[in-house]
Amino acid sequence: MIDLIAKRYVKALLDGKDLNQVTAVCDELNKISSAYADEKFVSIIASSEVTNSAKVEFIISLVDNISTTTTNLVKLLGDNKRLDVIPFIFHELKNQISVLNNTYTGVVYTNKKLDSSYV
Repeated sequence: MIDLIAKRYVKALLDGKDLNQVTAVCDELNKISSAYADEKFVSIIASSEVTNSAKVEFIISLVDNISTTTTNLVKLLGDNKRLDVIPFIFHELKNQISVLNNTYTGVVYTNKKLDSSYV
């Protein structure tokens, strides 16, 4: 369910933007998403004692020179009480950028060591 919500936001982010702008937004979302690994950060975001506007300002303060697109996205997510979707939006956006660039990441398992020329 949360993946479907993330896909809608990613679709809106990709609409009418060039690849450089989208990549910059993805980098900013990566910085924000990495904060979700911290339990204190997650407890602040999930807390009902902290106002949504304070949560939004806190998230925006994590990135220096944040773009207006990312700022507006975080504010929109805060208004809709969907700040917990940010890591999913980042992963989906990263996947869509990979599709646009026609690059894919994978893991190869073998029973013997591969020469560096194969990789």
